[in-house]
Amino acid sequence: MNKQNIGYITANFLEKEKIEIINWSKIINNKDLYFAKKDGKIDGGNVTGDLHLTLFYGFDEDKINKNYIEKIINNVNLGSIEIGDMSTFSFPGQEYKVLYLAIKDNEGRIKECHEELKNLPHFAEYQKFKFTPHVAIAFLKKEFDETIVTYNGPRFLHIKKIVYHSKGKTIS
Repeated sequence: MNKQNIGYITANFLEKEKIEIINWSKIINNKDLYFAKKDGKIDGGNVTGDLHLTLFYGFDEDKINKNYIEKIINNVNLGSIEIGDMSTFSFPGQEYKVLYLAIKDNEGRIKECHEELKNLPHFAEYQKFKFTPHVAIAFLKKEFDETIVTYNGPRFLHIKKIVYHSKGKTIS
């Protein structure tokens, strides 16, 4: 079986805002977090250590033109983004749910960027669900009641830079 070489693009925030969200996320008890062993390492739990907005996930690394990607990300200008509601999602068959902060995209800039990126070589299975701009906070056990948590972190996030992640390397 061939292992897919997957690339993705994220928007990263100012450090001060990241720290505020990380500090807020600590209200979630470790006993409520979901952890799994994946490829010999522990995955899941609180994921704010890598806080970002994913603009696109699932590029086919074997077919992608990295110079073209670099030109695209240099032209993406999201400025600041507004945080909407806090919520959760899970995919069919998942043993956990993901706590996230929804991102308001009233002008459609984020979705427009995502749609443009879909024109590049990618694995279709990563695009089978509707794209919803969000910032993942934690993987939670299914039985956790997220309605007991109130978000009181920053309402706006300022984009520091757009980054392409590839086989352990980044282009920004």
